[in-house]
Amino acid sequence: MFTGTPGKIIIGGITGGIGSALAELAVASGWEVAGYSRSGPSGTKVGGVVHVTTADAKVSSEVEQAINECAEALQGVDAYVHAVGSVFLKPGHQTKDEEWREVMAVNADSAFFAARAMVPLLRAKGGSLVYFSTVAKQIGLANHEAVAAAKGAVEGLVLSMAATYASLNIRCNAIAPGLVETRATRSLLASDMARKVSEKMHPLGRVGTAAEVANVALWLSSDQAAWSQDKHSPWTAVCRQFSPAPRFDCKVGSPVIRSKTCTPCIYNPATSAGEG
Repeated sequence: MFTGTPGKIIIGGITGGIGSALAELAVASGWEVAGYSRSGPSGTKVGGVVHVTTADAKVSSEVEQAINECAEALQGVDAYVHAVGSVFLKPGHQTKDEEWREVMAVNADSAFFAARAMVPLLRAKGGSLVYFSTVAKQIGLANHEAVAAAKGAVEGLVLSMAATYASLNIRCNAIAPGLVETRATRSLLASDMARKVSEKMHPLGRVGTAAEVANVALWLSSDQAAWSQDKHSPWTAVCRQFSPAPRFDCKVGSPVIRSKTCTPCIYNPATSAGEG
């Protein structure tokens, strides 16, 4: 359970797996919580949330309006967590232009829009911005070209913002977890084989939970992490390559692709979902 001083937090993607877990933890810990998502109030299942509004995270004007609306409802804001994103697994040569643009819009564009809207609200007294990347960007995983590139953009944003706004006491951190079990990743764990292979990729022998990631996000948002200002936070549930590295034959289109780190190859060729 979180033990720091509760504050006021806005959660982008509040109705998603990680967003709702964070909202539940924050409310239970005494924080005042507001947020936005595509589904808006109708998708909110966590009690005690001050305000939830509807916004398409890919549209800058809607993000700005939603964040300002949430800040007004909270009468101020101390922290923002961007729990908006998507999972898209497909080889680069098979990824269509519109699929690439969608992945970049959901992950990278939305992160920038939220950052731009939040900075004016935090300039007076500082605060925290928390984003999500992926370990796939760190180590390279087959069929993750689009989402790894998008999350790489998010990390670049975090790096620059951490440097730009440190003098204003605005902290900016990113969390790069391994596979976290949420509604968005349900299809990746649908079969026993898929789950077992995913679990073997993690040193602890299992995938993560939304609640575990939410704990890290809330800590980074709090005064307990007041000296954690960086670029890319080390709070990373690291996947590892198989050792020894098995090989999977996976027919992701034609011809057959063979890869020693090809966990996604036992899944559907393309998987896409949003809001964690």
